[in-house]
Amino acid sequence: MNEHPLIAFLRARLDEDEQMARAAGNRRWLVQDNIIELYPEREDDGFISWPTRADARHAANWDPARVLADIASKRKILDLHRPEPFRGGPHLVCVPCSGGGPQDYYVTDWPCQTLYILAEPFASHPDYPKDQP
Repeated sequence: MNEHPLIAFLRARLDEDEQMARAAGNRRWLVQDNIIELYPEREDDGFISWPTRADARHAANWDPARVLADIASKRKILDLHRPEPFRGGPHLVCVPCSGGGPQDYYVTDWPCQTLYILAEPFASHPDYPKDQP
């Protein structure tokens, strides 16, 4: 079965974010006033200055290590919200949103609302799926 365009889109964005975070060094950043101190991995590592302490704190909060943890969590959500055929037919339902199985009384179509919500931060991306419910 081909992957749904929404899922392919989400996986591609997570892969892009992961590549950027890994390129940034996958390390924690500390804030001192409006300066971010990078834990040195190489001799040329050091400090990044920001306009304000709030800017620096925000940037440090999204350091590469945290971004990678966030990506790993979102990939788990993608894997958890998997499709199953409803009562053996071609209609797909989301297993966790349907109460645990494709035979349950309450049925949620797949891709479910959870997956569409995960895609919302990427709405300005040119490849954003246009079939949002």
